[in-house]
Amino acid sequence: MPWQFLNAIMRPAMRVWLGHRLRVLRNLPRPMDAPHVHTSGIHADRILLIGNGALSGFGVLSHGLGLPGHLARQLSLRTGRATDIDVAADVELTVSSSLDVLRRTDLSRFDAVVMTFGVFESLTQLSPRGWSRDLRLLLDYIDRVAPANLRVFLVSIPRMDSISDFPRLVYWLSDGQATRLNEHSRMVSSGYPRVTYVPFLPAKRADDGRYRSTETYESWAALIAPRIGNMLNSRGIAARSLGSTNEQRRQKSLDALGILDTEPEERFDRIVLTAKDLLGVSGAALSFIDHERQWFKSARGSGLAMQNAPRASALCNITIRRTEPLVIEDAETNARFRRHPLVTGPPFLRFYAGYAIEAPDGQRVGALCVVDTKPRNFSRNESALLRDLALQVQAELWARQTVSTT
Repeated sequence: MPWQFLNAIMRPAMRVWLGHRLRVLRNLPRPMDAPHVHTSGIHADRILLIGNGALSGFGVLSHGLGLPGHLARQLSLRTGRATDIDVAADVELTVSSSLDVLRRTDLSRFDAVVMTFGVFESLTQLSPRGWSRDLRLLLDYIDRVAPANLRVFLVSIPRMDSISDFPRLVYWLSDGQATRLNEHSRMVSSGYPRVTYVPFLPAKRADDGRYRSTETYESWAALIAPRIGNMLNSRGIAARSLGSTNEQRRQKSLDALGILDTEPEERFDRIVLTAKDLLGVSGAALSFIDHERQWFKSARGSGLAMQNAPRASALCNITIRRTEPLVIEDAETNARFRRHPLVTGPPFLRFYAGYAIEAPDGQRVGALCVVDTKPRNFSRNESALLRDLALQVQAELWARQTVSTT
């Protein structure tokens, strides 16, 4: 075929051009914050967004202003639930190399994986046969290790003129290759019940500027979100099973944060005090579950001493093993907790609500909790507020880890 002949002739020149292009891209503005996006609410859908191309975020300095942030917000509008997105993106990440990323990722943490591959493979002229092989290897791995309720969304490769202003010949070769790879993606995905193929057809890039704008990413998210949101809604709200906790891995993640046995810090005390005051409870605390102890980083209010406590009797130890907040509105009428030592003895708790705190790799290492010696109702809005404050704690923890390792 003519395109195959031209492809063979131009492939060396394409590689030289792509090498130069990658050097330019590496110097463009990109998101500088942590690769995580959250929206407010409860019953969060957890999504892993992995790929190249549209995810790279060129032109914005925050993932919240790029495709991940806009996708999270649009999904929340459709589902009425919170959305948590973890981002694994690189301009050179491929279907093949992403297998190593997934092997280091606990897929049981997620409700869905959204994949946006193919731009790099189209530019490097990966053959459709090689593309299909790599895609099957990736999906076979997910089928082997992921829980049965995990959904996979394979986003099609967009038209190259919607991504960047490529030279005419580069555009012609890579766009034709993208079309062929998309055909194979559709065929391969049809053989996996958990996989949904998502057509992605953004308009031709209209601006002549050097960088993409947040409006561009917003329009892209609007094309992708409906199919994903409908599928998440059709599944309904179902708590994910955490399975058996890898305690060694969890402890390693906690130790890496460098938070244990540190002095009180105003930034954490402020969040804990905010939780106590806004939720109108007698006490609030931030604690971490370390080996056989519960260690308090901050505690405010009555009945919460700043000292180690046995892990076995810590309600926060139960909280970190759940995918949703632990809420006990009246412990004395709760068959599971009415004989708990913190209920029958000091501080004689009647109410508890706790939200797990995660390390950057998703390991649940502690909890932000509020307590009271009187029973009380805990509304959806209050639950969402507690979650937002827990996410503030996470942001501070992760920033602390970044500073300590640089």
